[in-house]
Amino acid sequence: MNKKKNLTIEEYKEKPLDDLEKAEEFDQPIIEDEELNEAEKKSSPKKKNKAKLIINIVFVILIILITIISIDIVCVAKYDKGPFFAIKTAVYKDGGSKVYYGIGYKVIKYNLIRGKKGMEIGTWGLKYNSNPTNLSSLDLAIEFTNNPKKAYFKFYKKFLRVNGTFVNKDETNNKLTLAYIDEDGKYNLDIVCTMGEEINIPEYPEGNNQITVVGTVTDFEPKTDTKNRTLYMSNCFDEQ
Repeated sequence: MNKKKNLTIEEYKEKPLDDLEKAEEFDQPIIEDEELNEAEKKSSPKKKNKAKLIINIVFVILIILITIISIDIVCVAKYDKGPFFAIKTAVYKDGGSKVYYGIGYKVIKYNLIRGKKGMEIGTWGLKYNSNPTNLSSLDLAIEFTNNPKKAYFKFYKKFLRVNGTFVNKDETNNKLTLAYIDEDGKYNLDIVCTMGEEINIPEYPEGNNQITVVGTVTDFEPKTDTKNRTLYMSNCFDEQ
């Protein structure tokens, strides 16, 4: 067995030592590559867990935002309620119409004294527009006969000025009915208008009178054996 030779100070200074001998002399451990790999392996799971935590937080935030936006869109578009998660930014001097901004969407709640009422939702580029679209009962009758689903999607919650033939009035429920009457019966369409608050239905002379009503489309019922196609409008007023 080789014995380690004890060196004098002069011999120690003159003799070059390899790394292992230097480590032995000064009691300094040498970190091998394997030890470095082990240290990296121990720190790697911590980095992965941190990245996973960040991804989970972002995912949860996105789910919350999507849920908030969906609630307001459904409530405004389908039930005329809300918005619950948007900020009111303006009030018009038209009777009290209001503007709301949400995350990526805009809501206008119309409340004209004698005019458009109800809510519209769209992007931030949605424009305030209180002017009704002018249509005849014939226009509506043709569209709702040829493609009822497409027509309903097109006119739902639209503010219209419609001209048609006076049919009857229901003073108890404050409703007025006008229609397009087709001689062959193919395109018959009844338009039932629920009048706005404090708006009384006027008296119309007897006969085939043409009247004009302004209001917002709210519903549609297809033709049956006992009933014509029927379009429903709300918050209406007549232009006699």
